[in-house]
Amino acid sequence: MTGPTSGYTYPFPMTSVATDIAVFHVTEKGGLQIALVRRNEGSDAFPGAWALPGGFFKPYEDDDITSCVLRELSEEAGLVPPFSAADRPHVELVGVYSAKGRDPRPERVISIAHLAVVTGDQVALAPVPDTDVSEARWFPFEALSGLELAFDHAQIIRDARRKLADSMSFARKGDESPDLLFAFLPEEFTLSQAQGVMQALKGEHVDKSNFRKYIEKFVTPTGATWAITTRPAAVYRRRSADPAQDDELFSPALARLRKLAEDQRIRNFELLLSGLTSAPDAAVRMLTRIVATYGRHRDYLLKVTKVPDLRIDDERTGRVLMTLKWQPRKEVFFCTALVKQDALKAVGLSGVKEWNTGPHETAFHLGYGEEDLDRLDEVLGRSSMTLLTQ
Repeated sequence: MTGPTSGYTYPFPMTSVATDIAVFHVTEKGGLQIALVRRNEGSDAFPGAWALPGGFFKPYEDDDITSCVLRELSEEAGLVPPFSAADRPHVELVGVYSAKGRDPRPERVISIAHLAVVTGDQVALAPVPDTDVSEARWFPFEALSGLELAFDHAQIIRDARRKLADSMSFARKGDESPDLLFAFLPEEFTLSQAQGVMQALKGEHVDKSNFRKYIEKFVTPTGATWAITTRPAAVYRRRSADPAQDDELFSPALARLRKLAEDQRIRNFELLLSGLTSAPDAAVRMLTRIVATYGRHRDYLLKVTKVPDLRIDDERTGRVLMTLKWQPRKEVFFCTALVKQDALKAVGLSGVKEWNTGPHETAFHLGYGEEDLDRLDEVLGRSSMTLLTQ
């Protein structure tokens, strides 16, 4: 029997097990940072040097090596106070480091290195007093080249950084959901935020169009928008494993419209959904019929712009025949069309006026009754005729 009070002596030298943790964070401006701790001047190995947080595995205290990782993060960096399962930081194995000369102390020390991810509300560093470190600090990743780190921590950091970059590949088809990317993001985020994190982790520019094609299959719009710039930005969250949970974000009418737009692969449609969360179901059903009618029509092509509005283009020429977007205050669709104002007098539209922005000639309001679908079809037909005469 062996244990804390056992007097049994092994006939071969004992080896200690430790963990070292590369803790990463991405700032709001997209900068990649890593947490380092300064070892006490009285330390028996690398006194006063900067190192990764970490320490020895305690066999009678730690349930497993992950428990050791979380304990060391708490003791040496102050990063993990008592937490719930939802607050638990993302932790992944980097590798096992066992070279003879990696630790100058007499005993052989094998490190099971990990990387950990913390988000915006967890970034304050505060080592616990009376531990073997005196300071904890975030360093921009590019600043590490000027530091001499303890042990083989420079190698561990290089390997952890490579793991981050390798995990961010989105060129392959059928990739699994990028867990590391979502670990760096808050629960709700914009696609621009997600792209910024992707760029920070890859360490290179990421093409916006390719990234959005990739990420759209792993996220779902919440229906909210944030005023990030002059235009509203749609807010997303990670797609749930259960599609029913995502549909709970929308009314049944909006959920059906969202599914129809996904089936027809209408890009950026979530921007339009964000403005419809307070719209009457009848208005949503009206838009659903528009998408169903014209989305697969041989003469038309549907797109959503960043305004956001729904564009109905001429399939052959790519010219914009008509646009519409929901106006919550007036509870109508605001539309513009290629056809001139005089040609719409007999259609029965409201709010008709001259429009000088872009290629269109006329602006008007459209309701969401049965007769409004007929009016829209009439406007499209006359806009198509206008295109033929130009």
